[in-house]
Amino acid sequence: MTVGASSFEFTPVWKMPSQARAIDILRTCRAWTDGVVSGLTSAERTVATPLGDGTWSVKDLLGHLATHEHRALVVMGARRPAGDQLSSFDSVASFNDHHLAKKRSWSLKKVETDYAATRDELVAAIDATTDDRWIEKVPHGAGRSWLGLALGKMLNGDKYGYFAHDFAHRRGLERAAEALRQRRS
Repeated sequence: MTVGASSFEFTPVWKMPSQARAIDILRTCRAWTDGVVSGLTSAERTVATPLGDGTWSVKDLLGHLATHEHRALVVMGARRPAGDQLSSFDSVASFNDHHLAKKRSWSLKKVETDYAATRDELVAAIDATTDDRWIEKVPHGAGRSWLGLALGKMLNGDKYGYFAHDFAHRRGLERAAEALRQRRS
């Protein structure tokens, strides 16, 4: 995997990876996201950008990523479910809208702390997962699937494959960062 500012190469994974490969994908994606976000000021991270439907801020995206990783931790049994889990909503879009509204009331610092801590917790939980647990069947969608595959699908990065959820928002984040840099000029 090569992910850089001037080039972008990433090989998607479309089968259940090992825990080590899943962690590598999560770390690669997060390093890329953090690299793009680090060049933005706190004020820039909280203004509406081309992200989402054109009303999301970078802060909103970070909260969104953490929300879905929290879901993965619940499936793993590493966190307790809250009352506002995906099963409480008619669709993923409704779930996302609910959590977007909820986290918009949070400070930037709280969102960024949750974003970092949730990813760290997810990586640690996957690393601590035994091989037997990784291939254990868990409820997923309308049926059951191996834990590793269920998590990969939950954190799907569209064309970037399993565990690459950050990259599902790659183009939007790149456009947002560029628009914010242009506003400085």
